[in-house]
Amino acid sequence: MRWGGTLVSFRAPFTRTGQRPNTGPAGEFFRSRRGRDHRPMKDTLTPGVTLEARHTVTAEMAPTHLPVKVLSTPSMIQMIEGTCLQAAQAHLDDGETTVGTHVCVSHSGPAAAGEEVTVSCRLDQVDRRRLTFAVEVRSPRATISEGTHQRTVVDRSRFG
Repeated sequence: MRWGGTLVSFRAPFTRTGQRPNTGPAGEFFRSRRGRDHRPMKDTLTPGVTLEARHTVTAEMAPTHLPVKVLSTPSMIQMIEGTCLQAAQAHLDDGETTVGTHVCVSHSGPAAAGEEVTVSCRLDQVDRRRLTFAVEVRSPRATISEGTHQRTVVDRSRFG
């Protein structure tokens, strides 16, 4: 393909230095990182792991743009992530943890400051090192959130 008189290739077999991609020091780095992500995890980290956590909504958890003190969506997601983290952490090796990678939840009702909410999570799927949780948040009156949250098991040493 030509662009501005220059031959452009979208699949270059060699880099400018004449090396094939993923060779040399940089390639070794990326290959070693990839290999590390496929270590086996503990057998206890399987679908069906559950955890429930109770939290009291505080005024600090409220959005600043509303005149009433109710649970904000970011604060609710923080509680969901923390509950899923705790559920998985008990089934990980000492050098492992999880990081959140995807959140897909509704926020369909309020929880006022002073009320207690219950966050429930259930591990539904384990795909290599990716964990998918079904999550629900309940206020004293009703379910205020449902959805899924994904986390990935990582080696703590990756964070320096």
